Amino acid sequence: MVIFKPFRIHDRVTIRDKLTGTVEDITLRHTVIRDLDNNRIIIPNSVMGSEILLNAHIGDKKVCRKIDIGVSYGSDVNKALQIIGEEVGQHRLHVEPGPKSTSFHEPGKVFTQVLSLAESSVILRAWAWTSSENDALVMEGELLKNIKARFDAEGIEIPFPQRKVWLEGSRMEGAPENLRKE
Repeated sequence: MVIFKPFRIHDRVTIRDKLTGTVEDITLRHTVIRDLDNNRIIIPNSVMGSEILLNAHIGDKKVCRKIDIGVSYGSDVNKALQIIGEEVGQHRLHVEPGPKSTSFHEPGKVFTQVLSLAESSVILRAWAWTSSENDALVMEGELLKNIKARFDAEGIEIPFPQRKVWLEGSRMEGAPENLRKE
């Protein structure tokens, strides 16, 4: 670790796929990581040197936050993608990704796309970039609030799971023939 230096103080690292935080201190025996809940995680350097380590800051300190939002199948998906892109692009904490951050980024434009067709909604995603993890956390919350407000104003519906229920013996219109009661 002394020669290669896979991380430095202030780098955001993930080890064992679940321990994520910012490196606060590196000693000869251990490394101290502060997680997002402000806990200090003390990891022996023998563990740090033998584990697969994800360092989000080697070469580029920017953070990408994926903003996922579901819209109803009846909503205008292109309009929803445009609104999301506009909100991300004009956010005060949004920055352009670095040239090596992504191969699909078009300079000056926020990348958005349909992510999946779910049971109750069409899932849309935007890639929002900031200069730090703290900014990313703040930006994500503000973006979700702003996008919700824009969707409300523009008539884009964010659905919730819905079910049709027919009670046996009821005379509900639209119920299957075998469940209608005359």
